[in-house]
Formats: sequence, C-alpha cells, structure tokens
Amino acid sequence: MSQTTYILHGGATSRPCEWNDRFFKKIVEGLPSGATVLVVYFAVTEDRWPSLLDQDRERFERFANQAICVELAQKDTFMKQVREADAIYLRGGHTPRLLEEVKKHPGFVDAIKGKVIAGSSAGVYILSTYYHSTDQGGVFAGLGVLPIRSITHSDEGDPARIEALNAYPQELELVRIPETEFRIMTI
Repeated sequence: MSQTTYILHGGATSRPCEWNDRFFKKIVEGLPSGATVLVVYFAVTEDRWPSLLDQDRERFERFANQAICVELAQKDTFMKQVREADAIYLRGGHTPRLLEEVKKHPGFVDAIKGKVIAGSSAGVYILSTYYHSTDQGGVFAGLGVLPIRSITHSDEGDPARIEALNAYPQELELVRIPETEFRIMTI
C-alpha cells in the first residue's frame, strides 16, 4: 500500500499569510487532474459550512496546477466520500464535535490510508494518540492514527501543556505546531 501523507496545521487557517498559502498549496501539490479534495467541517456548526467552503474552495483552486473537485463532506455519505477522495482536509473547530462524528464511522482510519490527509487544530487532535486542548482543559485521546502527543496553537508559553503531555507515553513524539504553521509526516 502507498504511504499516507499527513499535513498537520497549528490553527488559524483563515488568517491571510504565506504559511497558510503554503499549507493549502501543499495539500493539492501532486494531485492528478480531476482529483477530489474532501473538506470536513464537522468541528463547526453547519450554518458556517457554506462560507468555509467558499473560502477553502478558492484557496484550493488557486493553488492547484490542474482542475480539481472540492467536495463538502456530509454526515450521511461520509465514508463513501472518504473512500473516493484523493485528499481530505479536516478543518478545525470544536474537537469533541469532530471526534464524535468521525467515531460514528469505524472504517475511517483504514479508509484514509494512502491519501493526503490535512488537519488543522481539531483535525490534528483527532489524528493524534493524545492531545492537549486549552479549550477542553487538559489531555485527551484522539483516534491514534499518528503516534504523537500534539499541541496546536502552540507558542513559547506552553510549559504547562508540555508537562501535562509528558505524563503520557514518551515513545510518542511530542509535536507542537504554532498557529498558521504546519508539519508534514509520511507513514
């Protein structure tokens, strides 16, 4: 099976900056003509989906070197969409909302193998084995797709968050990602 590329973003993807442009470009880089990018907004309320879709579609189309399809994930057809997508973007928001919805689809972890998977903030957290969320107030378990302990929206003032995650298995890499920045992992 081909490798899976994970593009992990620290949050604030709406902020106009060079790092965010590079993030969206990296997601579509190398995709074939006619590829599908599935955008997953389960971490936010559905009334926000249309404006997020407009924003993200513009970015993906601007950075793609060929025609691509940007498709909005739907809860009732999610697994079919995941299986058919070439790339999947898990946009941030409220992590428990995203995690709860994705857990309703037990085949998700296997279905994303061999694809480009991008996550921002909550999207990173659900892919992680453990994550520290200031909003949730502590350390929580993600899906365990990646063998990491993660912190997004990271800055130099993270000692308490790092200390909390240090209570979890040290063999899991600690990944700290500042807002608008990203890290790539290939597994």
